[in-house]
Amino acid sequence: MNVFKFGGASLKDAASIKNMAQILKDYGGESGCIVVVSAMGKTTNALEQLLNAAKSAKEEDVAFCFQQLVDFHQKLVEDLFEHDSPLIANQIQLYLDHLMVSLRAGQSEMEADQWYDKVVSFGEVISSKITYEYLIRQSIPVRLIEAKNYIRTDSTWRDAKVDFELTASLVKNDIPFWLEKGIVLTQGFLGGTVDGHTTTLGREGSDYSAAIFASVLDAEAVTVWKDVPGVLNADPKRFNEVRLFDELSYEEAAEMTFYGATVIHPKTIKPLANKSIPLIVRSFIDPSSAGTRISTLGKVPDIPAFIIKDQQVLVSFSRKDLSFVGEGGIGQILTTLDTLHFKINLMQRSALSFSVVIDHRDEKLNLLEQHLAKQFNISHRLNLHLLTIKRVHSALLTEMKAGKKIIIEQIHGSTAQLLFE
Repeated sequence: MNVFKFGGASLKDAASIKNMAQILKDYGGESGCIVVVSAMGKTTNALEQLLNAAKSAKEEDVAFCFQQLVDFHQKLVEDLFEHDSPLIANQIQLYLDHLMVSLRAGQSEMEADQWYDKVVSFGEVISSKITYEYLIRQSIPVRLIEAKNYIRTDSTWRDAKVDFELTASLVKNDIPFWLEKGIVLTQGFLGGTVDGHTTTLGREGSDYSAAIFASVLDAEAVTVWKDVPGVLNADPKRFNEVRLFDELSYEEAAEMTFYGATVIHPKTIKPLANKSIPLIVRSFIDPSSAGTRISTLGKVPDIPAFIIKDQQVLVSFSRKDLSFVGEGGIGQILTTLDTLHFKINLMQRSALSFSVVIDHRDEKLNLLEQHLAKQFNISHRLNLHLLTIKRVHSALLTEMKAGKKIIIEQIHGSTAQLLFE
């Protein structure tokens, strides 16, 4: 049994969905396979924009954002289905109408992060429904299930923690039987609490969903189908010369995701490594190519890797009485960051201050400052970039610093990190 995951780029339009179906036919996904799908195209971004418009109470913006979602999905349905397009379009409109109801009700009924999960989850739900209807019409045996009924989590909204024991019990009770009859199709990124609330597993979390199902069912492999040839040593949109890693160890891949490599979700590696299940990253544009294989047999590459994280914030803390920021103060800061679910991408300590680099999230940043304002003077710098270089050497570091206004430079062994404007 294998697990295939298709991201938003591989489902962005009718041609892409047809290509996905052909990949299932050509590469062993027509039976005994779990297929995990993300929201289509940039739908998650569009849902976030809709949510932000609702928070601002700008009705014109809400109407505009919602209509964009309607237009995108209805156009995709018209292009994908022939005689049945009105029928499918009506079904999708019901989901979209339910989305609007959830959007209106959520602001008064739940906290902001729970509201986020409720609204944004519609992207994956609609994507899986459209995909299911198309596969059925291609005579591919498929059963659609709701991931929230099987991936059981706590209520840490936007970054839910998986209860693997309960999840395993739910998955093993149903899914092996259905796999004997064909494909099991489900949503990535989503989980559910014991009382029926939808949760999300962290932005871009569909890879993690695939790894959860694979780990529970002892899959042969997980294949993530991407719009790149595999795992590259740099983002081809930002670097002129990039190279493909044919194979990587779990440890190397985990380090790359820790520093911000987006080709794989950070939580994906651990459940697969625990079961020695290979993770294969392949191109849906050129599916015949081998891609990158991540496994216990993977080796450490001998070329540098470049990872850039944008929209970084440097937050600096100093005591109001000008005393040192000792271990107790640092512990208080770190505990607050953890409580608010911030991941620290870089830390720096001086005699009178302690600084962290985190991803920019307005609401959480305001909460962070509110929690610690009594004890510390707090300042922050926005719109920064963090470049991590693995297997760096002095000449390369000099080259990468050229033309940049460096704010922080840290080197640990053969890894360098540069925070710059």
